[in-house]
Amino acid sequence: MFKSMFSGKKDAGNNGAEELSRQQSEEQMRALNEQMMVIFDSSPTMIFYKDKENRFIRVNEAFAKANNKSKQEIEGKSCWDIYSKEAADHYMQDDQEVMAAGEPKLNIIETMETPAGTMWVQTDKILHRDQEGKIIGIIGFTLDITERINMEQKLKASEEKYRSIIESSTDAIFVMDKEYKYVSVNESFAGDFKKSVQELIGKSVFEIFPETVATGLAKNVQKVFDSGCGITVDEEVSILGQKQYINSKLNPIKGENGAVVAVTGIVRDIAEIRKEEDALKEMNVMMTGRELKMIELKKEVEELKAKLQEATNRLVA
Repeated sequence: MFKSMFSGKKDAGNNGAEELSRQQSEEQMRALNEQMMVIFDSSPTMIFYKDKENRFIRVNEAFAKANNKSKQEIEGKSCWDIYSKEAADHYMQDDQEVMAAGEPKLNIIETMETPAGTMWVQTDKILHRDQEGKIIGIIGFTLDITERINMEQKLKASEEKYRSIIESSTDAIFVMDKEYKYVSVNESFAGDFKKSVQELIGKSVFEIFPETVATGLAKNVQKVFDSGCGITVDEEVSILGQKQYINSKLNPIKGENGAVVAVTGIVRDIAEIRKEEDALKEMNVMMTGRELKMIELKKEVEELKAKLQEATNRLVA
């Protein structure tokens, strides 16, 4: 009897401890779920869970806000209730491809309809599985990249405009790295060597010019790398055995940290200018000589006049 009584108390104690442990586990689970929901809803990334029928099972605040709805207005609804048929059909097909492949689909760049207008988004889709590992839908993580896409499009347009200006320029234009290799050249630059642009890119000045000329060019480029400042150089170079007078404007290209990562150069043939300058100098010399001769003639005339006057005075006397 006593044994039975003590045994009953022991079982009751064990049951109480197990119940307390279960309650503590449930409390910890609830706290963890609450923390997860806070993270889920505070994330700037749009997150959604969808089932196999393209219905939204769960969405976070960012996703609801982007669609100008509450979470309750979206959860339980299908894509066709939220988006146009064309967009919903596209999302459904994409989800089915992910589930059929059994693999995630990452970095999906596409447009997304919203009440505020169309935005560019980047979406990662992973498989949603139940406890037994069976695929029951997909989980999506969508990031608004509209600003990035707009910036990239503006940059691309700017680069195309810049490239158009460079290619249409009669000046030879190039970009050179620290190893004195041409990273980029325009058609005018390549045409001076009777080469294509592709044939010159990656070549160093020492592969293109005679050593003495290449050494001088490399020295000027190095000055820009060292100082971080642009320079202008007038010099005589030999291209395909022909001497040319050129004016080179070299300027640094700096990276995010301010260090010079490359040098850009604009080269202009100034042979005609030099000819004009030489002709002008020659004319100045001629004009100067002419003026001196006129001064001398004037002096001789004055001397003759003086002598004539002196002779006249003697005759009168």
